Amino acid sequence: MLSSTRTATVYAAVVTLGQIAHPHDVELFEPLLNHERAIVRESAAVALGRMGKTGLPILLRVMNSGAVR
Repeated sequence: MLSSTRTATVYAAVVTLGQIAHPHDVELFEPLLNHERAIVRESAAVALGRMGKTGLPILLRVMNSGAVR
């Protein structure tokens, strides 16, 4: 679902996985921080933030690299 071409599908998957906040899913969100649609990027960032200790290092790394849209 995360690789779907439909924004609504990707968004729904990101929100759902973000609500579950399972630490093993953390790496799934990193590529989505550069998704073409802002709603998906924002949802991926929120999901990583909800994951706390596991998600924050990825958020900080991506933000510090300047690779975020």
